Amino acid sequence: FPELLTILIWFRFVLAVGYGLYVGTKLVNNAVVLIQALNLIAFIPTVYCKFFLGVSAEVFPMETIFAGLPNAMALCILIWVYMFTAANEESEAQLTSLLLSAVAPNLDGSVGGEAGQAFDGGAAASASTPPVSEQEAPEF
Repeated sequence: FPELLTILIWFRFVLAVGYGLYVGTKLVNNAVVLIQALNLIAFIPTVYCKFFLGVSAEVFPMETIFAGLPNAMALCILIWVYMFTAANEESEAQLTSLLLSAVAPNLDGSVGGEAGQAFDGGAAASASTPPVSEQEAPEF
């Protein structure tokens, strides 16, 4: 059955998309989701291969049975984060405004000083920056 690995990888992707959509729309935000996703994506296809298809470990070693697992986990996490962020747009807007209010006073051209000070050619920045001592070259 030469297409087994391709089928397993796509089966893992389908499970990852489904679970990522589920936890993203249910607004779950704890670390237990990652362990549940790992168990779902890793072991359901393995159990399917072993019990329903009768694949033995001698024919397909476990490294090949777990093919596509990192990609499926990344896909699940990506969809989960996207769906969670899309459902919390007001919190995202609040975070953006807080970050902009913290960064905006430093956008007036000052370097290394208080907000509103004029740019003095880097003298203030160099006065507040400690000197860098030369280090020995590494042995390796």
